Amino acid sequence: MAAVANHEARNDFHSDNRKQSESSKPFVDLCNREDSNLCQKMREQDRLRDSLKHSDVREPVYLECSEAGDCRQESSFSLGRFSAPATKQLTRMSSEVQAVMSSGHFNTSLRQTPLTYASLALALAGTSPTYDAPMSIAKNDSYWESASRPNEIKLIERLLSGQGEISHAQLARTALEVCGNDSQLAMLTLANFTKNMAAIERRQINPSQIDPALRESYKQGNIDSLFHRIKGLADDPTEKYNKEGAIYHFYGAMFAGSQWGSISSSLVHLDNFLLDVSTESDRIKDTAGLMGARAGKAFFEAYYAKRDNR
Repeated sequence: MAAVANHEARNDFHSDNRKQSESSKPFVDLCNREDSNLCQKMREQDRLRDSLKHSDVREPVYLECSEAGDCRQESSFSLGRFSAPATKQLTRMSSEVQAVMSSGHFNTSLRQTPLTYASLALALAGTSPTYDAPMSIAKNDSYWESASRPNEIKLIERLLSGQGEISHAQLARTALEVCGNDSQLAMLTLANFTKNMAAIERRQINPSQIDPALRESYKQGNIDSLFHRIKGLADDPTEKYNKEGAIYHFYGAMFAGSQWGSISSSLVHLDNFLLDVSTESDRIKDTAGLMGARAGKAFFEAYYAKRDNR
């Protein structure tokens, strides 16, 4: 009996080890021969964020980092950002994501009434900063910030099951697939997922503030790994910019554009101006919001053109 018990104990031990190994995802899968230090630089970036974390989560750890991992805390003010052209990477990303979303269904399961559009205005306005992220318990009763949660869980699971760099076309396709080919739901899912990601990268939310159903998915280790795997938006790998901000501004503005059309670009311009005054912005982040609004506007126009031609 003792031998059997010992054998079962060994099996349990090895089984636990296998489970631990299977659940332990690589920190990041972007190491390559051209830059063998890349993973180390990304680890250093996350350690820097942790070391700068404030006791008050409303204070963001706001970093501008290059694709090579070099970071700085301070944002620099430059009026040139208002007229800066989009990077080639951002232009390509916008085109690819727009094409993916256009391949989905125009019909949606999302509510589309004047009341829900009013709540959308509040959700996307400056009254909802990243410390008040869509995944927070405080947002449980907010339609636009809670409607996509089951799809966010599926999206994170699918992304974590892969390895290597995540292109934005791949990110959009995965969102569309987990949303049953519902393009508007997929855009909302991406808007909320990327804003939640920004809150975690800025170390602005404690696990206790996250909806219990989402806590396992939005573990810091999971999101740090995905964040580094998502393709960057700079052409020059040495240019520093706020990557998490640029990503969530693109997808948030894209969803707004898909619902409101041209007005979304005006709102992004206003947002960029206000951020420039506070200096918490950079040219890539500013341009990402405008490109996202245009991509959403294209979907909005295609949606109404198709509806009017019925």
